[in-house]
Amino acid sequence: MNSGFFYIREVYVKRSIIWLCKGSTILFVLLWFFPPSIIEAADVAAFERGNDFLRQEDYAEALSAYDAFVKENPQHHLVPAAMWTMAKIHLAINNDYEKAAEIFEKLMNENVDTEWEIFAFDRLGYCLEQREKWKEAADVYDPAIRKLSSASDGVVTVAWINGLKNRLLSCYRTTQDYDRIILTYREILFENPGASSAPEDQYNLAQTYLDMNDSKAAAENFALVVERYPVSGYAQRVNAEQADMLTSQVGYDWDAYSTFQSALELSQTGQYEEALTQFEEVFEAKRDKGMAHAVRFQKELIEYRKSGDAAALRDKVASSRDDYPYGLGGVNVAQLDNLLGGIIEAQEALAVDPEYVGGYVQMGQCYYFTQAYDRAIEAYEKGVSIAPDNSYFYNMLGYSYVNLQRYDDAISSFQGLIDVAPDDPNSYDSMAEGYYLKGDTTMAIQFYERALATDSTFGNPYYMLGQIYYGRGQNEKVITHLSRFLELEGGGFRAQNAQSLLDSLNAPSSSDVEQ
Repeated sequence: MNSGFFYIREVYVKRSIIWLCKGSTILFVLLWFFPPSIIEAADVAAFERGNDFLRQEDYAEALSAYDAFVKENPQHHLVPAAMWTMAKIHLAINNDYEKAAEIFEKLMNENVDTEWEIFAFDRLGYCLEQREKWKEAADVYDPAIRKLSSASDGVVTVAWINGLKNRLLSCYRTTQDYDRIILTYREILFENPGASSAPEDQYNLAQTYLDMNDSKAAAENFALVVERYPVSGYAQRVNAEQADMLTSQVGYDWDAYSTFQSALELSQTGQYEEALTQFEEVFEAKRDKGMAHAVRFQKELIEYRKSGDAAALRDKVASSRDDYPYGLGGVNVAQLDNLLGGIIEAQEALAVDPEYVGGYVQMGQCYYFTQAYDRAIEAYEKGVSIAPDNSYFYNMLGYSYVNLQRYDDAISSFQGLIDVAPDDPNSYDSMAEGYYLKGDTTMAIQFYERALATDSTFGNPYYMLGQIYYGRGQNEKVITHLSRFLELEGGGFRAQNAQSLLDSLNAPSSSDVEQ
């Protein structure tokens, strides 16, 4: 049962009622989060009238009809559906958060241990937040998270629970209740330090201590981010932003982390033996620390990248969860499992039909995103042999070589891309990137210009040419290309970077200020 768009249908022998929403944004919002269901019932005339009024968008009459149905049939199994809809009308149509909260709370209390309770938890907390009743909202979210975390019916997702956690913590932050923030993060991490959200939770716990000006506790918890989750972006962020504080406050030695990161890069670029040597150095230095667990998994990952045996790695991860108390060191376990499953699925499809192009697309993608680039190359090369006019294979083959730093092979693949897709600006853009990463900016400029000659509205070449010309000190060309890039793509990180660069070039000089 999912929690998306829905309808309720009453099944009768002689007639049917269908509660169905079509083409109405308001109704889509109104019906959000309700589970689809088919319910058999007897005489529900008032409920049927409510459905009819809802379909007509006559919400006042719908409320009246549903309310009558609830009062006439307090024990009917459709009462929760009627109450839910009444609450949603008050919430989404009338913006009456107080009345909506009253109904959601009643719905929650009268339907303990059901899906209605799950959905009501969420919406009741939301209504209280909208009324700025932060403490009351927190008092709803806290037990809800504990209860939903133990649910096993498939309705409650990890993302949903994490969303509730974030809303609970937001309530605590609004009231500046740092003690509850710390307690909540500590409980979350104690219950499951290997969760996919654990690196972020550990980082936020440390940041909370920092906000409280407790540098020692902040440093101790930032150090745990690095030790337990060294693969995560949060560990990299700590290294970039808080390295000096960790050194001064807790005497943290960064040598092992630096070696770990070096080994990661070697593994990702196919230099497996060198990577294994460096990982072993880290393991010896951190044998009794969380980083040792991360090293052990990286060794498993290298064996997978060398062999391409997705099934073996998937089974290993599934059967050895207890061996990795902190997850896989910051690797997203669910994402990894999905990619490995994709490889296995593609292999099974290709065993039936070895000429199935889609199988090589899927296999190549999944190997690529698990950074098993040699195995991705094998899949894409097979794809080229079966579908020599398919530009996708040439492009991904090129980028697989790029990630292995085999730039000449990448350029050769991108030439194949140009040959089969000469009218696509991306063909020249990819070739330009191959030359740029190789360090040949002269050739990169030529191909970025060819991309723009093919399509002058293609944004990426303007951005990259701006970067190249900035490195060459050709500021007028920087301004021209980055300004055009911003006209085409005004949002995102690169737009911010481009604007910052333009601002620095357009800033008045000291002589201008003196004048």
